[in-house]
Amino acid sequence: MLIQLILLWHLIANSLPTENLNWKLVRDESAIQVYTAQAKGDAFKHIYATAILPAPVSSVVNLVKNVNRYNEWGYYCQKSELLVAKPNEIIFYYVSNVPWPLSKRDLVSKMTIYEINKEEVMIRSHQLNDYKPVQPNLVRIPESNAVWHFKALSNGSTRATYTLQLNPGGNIPAWIVNPFIAIGPYETLKKLQDLCVRNGK
Repeated sequence: MLIQLILLWHLIANSLPTENLNWKLVRDESAIQVYTAQAKGDAFKHIYATAILPAPVSSVVNLVKNVNRYNEWGYYCQKSELLVAKPNEIIFYYVSNVPWPLSKRDLVSKMTIYEINKEEVMIRSHQLNDYKPVQPNLVRIPESNAVWHFKALSNGSTRATYTLQLNPGGNIPAWIVNPFIAIGPYETLKKLQDLCVRNGK
C-alpha cells in the first residue's frame, strides 16, 4: 500500500506544472485561471488551468468519466463515444468540430483514473494512435496528453487543475494556433462549472 501511494504522489508531482516552464497567466475570470508556457522542443504551447467547481469530487469525477456527455461541456466536441470501460480505465473516441477553414479532428484516448482517497482523484489520458483507423475527411490528433487533478475543498466544492500538451495535427502552423490555445480550456471549464450548478439544483 505504501509503495502504491508513493507511486501515485510521484505521478501527481510529475503531472503538475514544472518550475522550468515560464507559465504566463492569459485568462482569469469566473474562478478560472488559464496559463500557457512554451516548452523547449515543442512548437505548440502547453496549457495549465485551474478552476473551482461547485460540486463534490465524486460528482465531478463521474462527469469526466461519462464520456458520452462530453458534447455538453467539451469545447467544440461534436461526438464522444465510449469504446471500453473498466473500473479504473476508459477508452473513448472523440471528434472535434473545429471552426472552418480547419478540418475536423478525431482522437482515440485512454483515460486512467487514480483514486488517491475520497477527497482527491487524478485522471490521466493520452492518445492511442493505432487503436482505430483514421476516418475520411478527419485529421487524426497525433499527440494529446492531459491530466485532471481534483481535490475537495472545505465548502463542498472541488478544486480542479488541468494540464494539456497537444499537437492538433495537420498542417496548422504553431504561430496560428498558439494565440488561441487557451480558449478551449477556459470554455471547457466554464461549461463544466455551469453543468455542476445545473446538476446541483
